[in-house]
Amino acid sequence: MIKQVQEPLQIKGSVTATILEGHETVTNLQYTEEFDFLMAGYADGTIGAINERLEVAFVLTDDLTKDTCSTGMKHRPVSRNYPITNTFMCTYSNGLIKCWNYNFKECTWTTEEKRLTAGIAYHPRNNKFVTFGDNRRINLYDEDSKRQERVLSASDDKNSINGHTHTVTCASFHPRNTNELISGGLDNTVQFWDTRQPNAMRNISGVTIVGPGLEFTPKGTEFLTCSPDGRTGATLKIWDYATGKETLKFDGDTFKVAPLYCGTFINRNQFACGGGEPNFVRLLDINTKKNVALVSNINKPVKGISAGPAERNEFAFCAGKRIYIIRSIPK
Repeated sequence: MIKQVQEPLQIKGSVTATILEGHETVTNLQYTEEFDFLMAGYADGTIGAINERLEVAFVLTDDLTKDTCSTGMKHRPVSRNYPITNTFMCTYSNGLIKCWNYNFKECTWTTEEKRLTAGIAYHPRNNKFVTFGDNRRINLYDEDSKRQERVLSASDDKNSINGHTHTVTCASFHPRNTNELISGGLDNTVQFWDTRQPNAMRNISGVTIVGPGLEFTPKGTEFLTCSPDGRTGATLKIWDYATGKETLKFDGDTFKVAPLYCGTFINRNQFACGGGEPNFVRLLDINTKKNVALVSNINKPVKGISAGPAERNEFAFCAGKRIYIIRSIPK
């Protein structure tokens, strides 16, 4: 199902790349809680578990996922209150939301939404998550009860921009403020939410986000956006959360205005983002505001990134049918 291949990548910085090619387009990927597997979601609805030997150890699928596409997956953040569960949630293009146990290789529960569900975001401390998709709404779930608690959406007031007006592609919970989260999508806005209220509290405009390209900094005072629109001179920006004002545009290399489709923190200080035209991934230091590494000449646009084990300084990204595992070279 998967094999190691070579590709004439151009690499700047002290990193190495291992490239795997599978049977189908990889739409998203996520390391498991203990980093024993890299789970790859495919366009045919299957999920492959890649082990440390770079082999597919097993495949997760059932009759409900055969004619759909995996769109996103996340495991619950590990904490003292919520220890390792060996489970993760996965969303699908036909509206399915499934909880998979990868120890037992089975689905433990399923619910369904009447929409194209584009992805999922977990609360950093509580056992809650949100899903989002093409009906402009964000659904808040409690994982313990397996019930939907609230729908976050725009009001009927056409004079107020207090919610999304197009597909929602990403969301990120505030790391410290229990009830707050932000979301982005195809309507050129980032919306600020309090889960105790049905409508958004405020918003910023001018930011289109087409994939998982929205994330808070660890302290929560700022957040980053990855956009495909470079008309303003940069596609990776940092914003002040309290004021909603842009604080920085990254202009670190020759690809500074290339479209970005995804991004995530690899550790507390480094952020990886990827895109297309040209197809590339770059790793940046948030403190120095400089590039750490740049991987380019990738065969397809980069659509997903996941942070790997810190001791190996590892992360993975997907582009087309290929998965790229990037590791820092020890100094």
